[in-house]
Amino acid sequence: MIELEFAPRFVREVRQLARHSEFVREDLEQLLEDMTISEVLPKVYRDHPLGKRGVNLVGFMECHLSPDIVVIYKRRPGLVRLYRIGSHADVLSKP
Repeated sequence: MIELEFAPRFVREVRQLARHSEFVREDLEQLLEDMTISEVLPKVYRDHPLGKRGVNLVGFMECHLSPDIVVIYKRRPGLVRLYRIGSHADVLSKP
């Protein structure tokens, strides 16, 4: 089983995301469960590595909880560290 680790910013953003029209808590819970079971996520999440964009995200992964809600994370053997969650505009723009 793969362990999950949550960055403090991720935890704050989950609370804020409750107001987003596309956010469904059960979908997030399913994603987290899928992350603990397998290193390969189902295709529905459109999981892919990130590169250099407005902010440098080389080495990070992105998956989609909904068309507009993305999750940014890093995977190491036996561990997934979740860094960000939110809309594309919020998460992928410069800090």
